[in-house]
Amino acid sequence: MRTVAAFLLSLSSVWAQSPLPVRFVEAGQTVTIPKGVYLQTQEVVVRKGGTLILNAGVNIQVRALGLPMQVYGSLDVRGTEAEPVVVVPDAAGVCGTLAAYPSADGTRPQVLIDYLDWTTTQNSNCLFLSRCDFAISNSVLLSNGANSTNRICVTAANGAVGSISDCLLECVKGAGVTTNGIVIGATDSVDFWEVTTVGCAHPLKINKNIATITGSVR
Repeated sequence: MRTVAAFLLSLSSVWAQSPLPVRFVEAGQTVTIPKGVYLQTQEVVVRKGGTLILNAGVNIQVRALGLPMQVYGSLDVRGTEAEPVVVVPDAAGVCGTLAAYPSADGTRPQVLIDYLDWTTTQNSNCLFLSRCDFAISNSVLLSNGANSTNRICVTAANGAVGSISDCLLECVKGAGVTTNGIVIGATDSVDFWEVTTVGCAHPLKINKNIATITGSVR
């Protein structure tokens, strides 16, 4: 698992920018973002039946967006240890949540993430996964929402099913702030392997009466 030092090193690669070349990914489309440095000024929406791929070395600076990415279809983040996918706020300091939602007909979104560094500074969640099938590995998720009293790195909700492995989840504390590494809803199923939390008052919060935990959260 990578360290915070590696995370900070990845941020140092963010400089000259191009506009992020996607706004909507429609049904039947597959849009691939190649390695590069991008400025995102509009929310990206992946429709049901669409697929967005972020290749290794994609660096995105987000300008004042509460929901930079909304996934109703499929998201595939293909970072590597040497070249993670990095999503951070720009100088305005506002980057919100990567959110996945089911479609109106109940179709479940698919989220596959490997080597993602995501920093949230506004909304309460780095990742919000609702009725979603997901796998998250080798990622650094930093929740630093200055305007949020309940900071969460990953929330699974409404029947989400997936796994989180070899990840670092960091919460930045403040006065009157409750911090959570992972929050699991009553109908969700999540497996864990080697998940490390830093600064989280509650590394793992499970809102259900009976739960089976595999792997480790520390």
